[in-house]
Amino acid sequence: MERTLCRLFAEVLGVEWVGVEDGFFDLGGHSLLATRLVSRVRSELGVELSVGVVFETPTVAALARGVESGEGGKGLDVLLPLRPYGSRVPLFCVHPAGGISWPYSGLLRHIDADHPVYGLQARGLSGAETPHTTVEEIAADYLRQIRTVRPNGPYHLLGWSFGGIVAHAIATRLQDEGEEVALLAVLDTYPLAAVAAEESPPEAGDRDIRGMFLDVLADGAYPLDEEILTALCHSHAQHERAAKEHRPRRFHGEMDLFIATEEPTDHRTATWRTPDTWAPYIDGDIRTHDVPSTHDHLMTQRALDHIGPVIARGLGRP
Repeated sequence: MERTLCRLFAEVLGVEWVGVEDGFFDLGGHSLLATRLVSRVRSELGVELSVGVVFETPTVAALARGVESGEGGKGLDVLLPLRPYGSRVPLFCVHPAGGISWPYSGLLRHIDADHPVYGLQARGLSGAETPHTTVEEIAADYLRQIRTVRPNGPYHLLGWSFGGIVAHAIATRLQDEGEEVALLAVLDTYPLAAVAAEESPPEAGDRDIRGMFLDVLADGAYPLDEEILTALCHSHAQHERAAKEHRPRRFHGEMDLFIATEEPTDHRTATWRTPDTWAPYIDGDIRTHDVPSTHDHLMTQRALDHIGPVIARGLGRP
């Protein structure tokens, strides 16, 4: 099994050789190639896998264990081990409003291979659990998950969109407990607590949310069945409400803010899509980084070519 998977990994990735402990995404894999890998496994081994399994078990050895045991999941666990190995401080990436962290796999090629990388994903996507309804509940849950692999600091936190609000809330909780947060980075995230109701973004309808996911995720890279798509839409709507109701506390430290410069902005959103919106909630410097992208496409390789090196430098800061 492992020998066959090593060969399939190599063929799909276009490399000469793959070891059993090599990670699919560390070797240059991305979501579209993960889809091709699942297709090759199905045709050669007669095994049905969801593409989420590759995100959940990205090494040959781990994928082989899942295939042989028949216990491969859908990649929807709360703690997603995108790269579970390495001796340096891990990077924890919090999902956007939809709830999944699969797109962070594209970041791995920019991060030193000795840094583990984990995604945090929403509860309830698989239908087996009740999702949380407030940012503070989510932050407390994710912090418990983080501590299963990193009991003590320093901590590195990254969040995209709604995930940035949660990452900030986790950071303030850690500081309350006397822990060090060495990196807090948010991707085009802005706290909505101080935004006037007439300037706040309107709540997206179900059709709008579905259209966004089909555009961003289901372009052939992330095949979404109806069950997962429905769960993502529900998660997005719930997290939108939670973000508007959340009242952030003050983080005593610096923050990296990535700004999607191609996001359409009108007179209403221009008032709060600014670093100044974060000023009441950050004690230290707010370092801004322009990214030529829209908000929804910040995990494309074009955008990650700007984001990745900055995160890598942040992880290397003493």
